[in-house]
Amino acid sequence: ACPECGPGAPLCCFSMSQIATPTPTSHQFKVGDRVVLRRDVERFPHAVVDKGATGTVAVVEGGEHGHLCVALDDTVDGLREWDNQLIWDGWSEGLQDIPFDLALLRPCEKRGEEVGEDEYCGNDKPNGDTEYLCPDCYTS
Repeated sequence: ACPECGPGAPLCCFSMSQIATPTPTSHQFKVGDRVVLRRDVERFPHAVVDKGATGTVAVVEGGEHGHLCVALDDTVDGLREWDNQLIWDGWSEGLQDIPFDLALLRPCEKRGEEVGEDEYCGNDKPNGDTEYLCPDCYTS
């Protein structure tokens, strides 16, 4: 239960803040963002989607029972009924899991290969930006 809302809240304010407010462990996801699963995600009894699966954020809705949908790149048999989308919502698959389940993907500045936000390497540029590189480009 959320320390602010208590155990009876239908949609925890902590859960919605994970989508709405960027923090070191979350990102303000928006439609079109490329993402990768940080860990296996289970949607019992239908499917388990493996860590490393990639997709595109298809829906982000706030409100009392908000939800986030990710259209997966590869077909997962148990998710055909949901157009091959993983869904986190305020009713069942807690929104509080999003920062633990998803990482933003960004392209490596040298090769264009997608790299998880939590797996990139880089150097600070003179203008203050960070060079965004995959581990292979960083070490070469």
